[in-house]
Amino acid sequence: KVLIGVIASIFMLANVQQADGLMFQSHNVTSQWDTWAFVENGTYYAYYLITEHSPGEGFGVATSPDGQHWTDHGYVWHSPDWGAHRWWEGTGAVWRAADFNSTGRYVINYSQDPGNNTQFIKFAESYDLIHWSQPSPFNTTIFHIDTKDYKTYGRWDCIYSIPSTTTEGLRDGYPRYGFWTASPLYSNETFGFGKTMDGWNWEALPSPQMIPPIGAELGAVEPITYKSDSGSMVTRYFAILGHYEMVTYWSNDPQGPYYAATKNLGFLSGSCYFARFFRGVDMELLVTHQSFSHSGRTYIGPYKSVEVDSAGTLRLVYWEKNENFKGMQLKLVKNSSDPSYFSNQFNLSTGVMLEAALTLPAAGSSLTDLPAMVLEMTGGSAVIVTIDGNCTCTIAQVTSPGVSPSKTLGSWSRDLNLVSGSKVSLRLLYRRDMMELYINNYLFPVFLLPGPGSGRFGVVQNKNSAMFSDFVAWQMTLPAM
Repeated sequence: KVLIGVIASIFMLANVQQADGLMFQSHNVTSQWDTWAFVENGTYYAYYLITEHSPGEGFGVATSPDGQHWTDHGYVWHSPDWGAHRWWEGTGAVWRAADFNSTGRYVINYSQDPGNNTQFIKFAESYDLIHWSQPSPFNTTIFHIDTKDYKTYGRWDCIYSIPSTTTEGLRDGYPRYGFWTASPLYSNETFGFGKTMDGWNWEALPSPQMIPPIGAELGAVEPITYKSDSGSMVTRYFAILGHYEMVTYWSNDPQGPYYAATKNLGFLSGSCYFARFFRGVDMELLVTHQSFSHSGRTYIGPYKSVEVDSAGTLRLVYWEKNENFKGMQLKLVKNSSDPSYFSNQFNLSTGVMLEAALTLPAAGSSLTDLPAMVLEMTGGSAVIVTIDGNCTCTIAQVTSPGVSPSKTLGSWSRDLNLVSGSKVSLRLLYRRDMMELYINNYLFPVFLLPGPGSGRFGVVQNKNSAMFSDFVAWQMTLPAM
């Protein structure tokens, strides 16, 4: 069901006009979907699945020196099987080959769908992470479904790979474990598991047990070490899974069993999908994901950092290097004739970043009593963003500021144990029709407005004693397109 929904969404989002989103969207192709990332020698490589005619015909890549500002290289891999058979290609991931130290070789994997309700995985090589080819042995290497533990007809899609030991660091080294979307034989399992000694010849192993069972697409698995409530250092393997939203399961061992998170289970939700881990310049753990746009295609959202608290709860947090988005500081001017809005007309083509403070309101306040940030859309209606006494963010649509919402569009909570009276910091990234909100640096919604933003922003304090304060705004440094 997840796959059917994703494929349907691809075709609904395809073949309409171009527009940039919050961070990057290719203008060298007409449609893109999943994204994955790799960092080498201080350069960020953002890959994107190209979906101009199907769920996937190849992939492109953009490069960046900082992870925010991009040079697009466009189409860098045209799937041979799409050209020869019209078999569509699935998403990928990149790692160093086992012989990297002597050859400088990188490996990418991707799935192929021959149209008979099954998939297989193929590989290609590169020496610069931009130009990819499939010479021997890659032109004959195919990783087929292992029917001993997996269904003959089903998913076999996109290996995410980590070293089995940290001898060569957190990202590189052999042997390697792999995790991928699969169709195991048993209902209490959900993803594929295996190992490799060279990077492209893989052995499938039994699927990890999932407690409770879940049907999902596998985004990535990474070991994360954190300080527990007892003060001891603990390492757990965190699996991030696509199940309509992105959810977290954890295990003490890579082979499982994996347990559903008891807090912040849905760690990434809203107008977005399919998060993937990757390692940054300093081997810090980061997350990439796609977000949705009314313009008809997905874009690559700003990268996020990962935090695991002492109870083992995973959350996404604001990546400090995203401060590079800040350009010229904007002076916010009160509008005496329309106090619900500032007088500023923000340039949403390049985007704006706003920061503020808020004292959480009294518990039990109704939505109409809560202070609200107001994002006007073209046509005069608006979206309001409220935060209640339990630090739950709710977004609703209104015909004008100060009136009762016509529609509630979603609510987000991150199980932060914040209570009424707590003072929190807010950060809003807002570009075109998309926004991301961070509270105390924790990501709350990634959200697509019902329509294009007009560029007007305001605040309604309403009937609650809690107040927004200390607003600061910056024009973002992204290109106007």
